[in-house]
Amino acid sequence: MANSQLKFHLLREVIDEMGGNYCDAAVLGSLLVAGKESAAALCWIVARDVQIHRRFGENKSCQLWIKWGMWQRDIEPVYFQNFALRNTKCLRIDDYRGTNLELVNVASTCARLFVLDCPATHFAALLDTNMDLSNLYEATLHVKDLQQFSSILSYLTYHPGRCPSLDTISISGCWSVENMMECISDYRISSVKTLTLDAKANCCTGFDFSQLSSISKCFPNVEEVSLQVTSNCTHSAAEVDLEAYNQLCESFKAYDPSFHFNFEYGQYNENDEFHKSLENLLASKGKFEMHFTGLDRRCYNVNITYPTQTMTIRIAEVICDHQYEQLYEPMEED
Repeated sequence: MANSQLKFHLLREVIDEMGGNYCDAAVLGSLLVAGKESAAALCWIVARDVQIHRRFGENKSCQLWIKWGMWQRDIEPVYFQNFALRNTKCLRIDDYRGTNLELVNVASTCARLFVLDCPATHFAALLDTNMDLSNLYEATLHVKDLQQFSSILSYLTYHPGRCPSLDTISISGCWSVENMMECISDYRISSVKTLTLDAKANCCTGFDFSQLSSISKCFPNVEEVSLQVTSNCTHSAAEVDLEAYNQLCESFKAYDPSFHFNFEYGQYNENDEFHKSLENLLASKGKFEMHFTGLDRRCYNVNITYPTQTMTIRIAEVICDHQYEQLYEPMEED
């Protein structure tokens, strides 16, 4: 049966199944020239996710991937690469170590970009080009250099027409909340309504939510903020500062932001010891949920909810053999 005789949604399902299971990109590329119906269906596939990597080995040129769920396919034919870049709505750039010029030459082909996931340094390079970012709706930035990130915020502040549709920003990096708040405090980006921050913290220390006032200054129209903070703890059960965790919960309760706020605090205890007193304290603050991830680990969540904000505290700790036996003694047979 000719492609033109297949209904679009059926053809799309066939191509999706082919790409996700056994078909290589060369075969998908041949579908591109098979007719307008197959090309339209293929366009729907590449619109979802195209990734740029740096090819390793002798050929160190840019490598493009199409991704279906957990499956990935190289995009080899040049004409298929250009087609994928022109039609994708989601572009991810990672593991790329080429020059910014090479990256810009490839990425600037994208004409329908809605979602961009890349290191902040690459985003800064793209901002300095004539690449059309007017439809960019969501940006996920991996920040290694706060100075570089500061320059991005400055550019967006003084050139609001560059990314006028930018609604959602996610920021990750090995930085403290204090460092991030200092970085954003001098800028103003009015288009953003959803913000996600991923930060690091020292264990067993209190948290001052009032420092988050910089968020509303930088993003005056933000409606929802998610803050994820992680830490590693090497304190013994006797050394854990319970008052710091109590202060964390009380400070969160008193916090009254102008946006919907989701706060997640994750801690990994590394010293092979069961922190019973910490568990008892946190369990008294909210809804307690126990999880297990292995015989030598113990994980639990505590969820605290208020009308406009939620907090999840996730604790994971390594349990040594003798403590595991105490916690989970086998049942005696009748």
